[in-house]
Amino acid sequence: RAAGFGDLETEGLALLSLGMCALMQADPDAALVRLTRGRTLLQTAGNQLPTGIAWAYCAIANAALGDVPEAQEAREEAAGLLPDSLPALQVLLVVVDSAIDGSPAPAELSPLSFVRLAQRALGRLTAR
Repeated sequence: RAAGFGDLETEGLALLSLGMCALMQADPDAALVRLTRGRTLLQTAGNQLPTGIAWAYCAIANAALGDVPEAQEAREEAAGLLPDSLPALQVLLVVVDSAIDGSPAPAELSPLSFVRLAQRALGRLTAR
């Protein structure tokens, strides 16, 4: 169990990370299942920031599955939870938008690169 986290947060963060791994392995179905479950646990625990990140990745997974309305709804949920004061999270929304509308994102802004960045950040967060 990660120090400073309750059981809901720990399990939610683990599922969020597993969902991102599934996205990296081009398995959006598995990703969506894990991301949705992780998001629900984090939301129940009242952990706003990771919940917003989970919503963003749910949007990417839905877009990969071709479910644009669900992707757009998830993007709106993410936008409402991610603070404007953290530019990297605002850039994540740009990545989500490119996944939804099918426009290519620059390589440094690809969903895959953001999955890797988010996994490293979650790793540091849970290692505390």
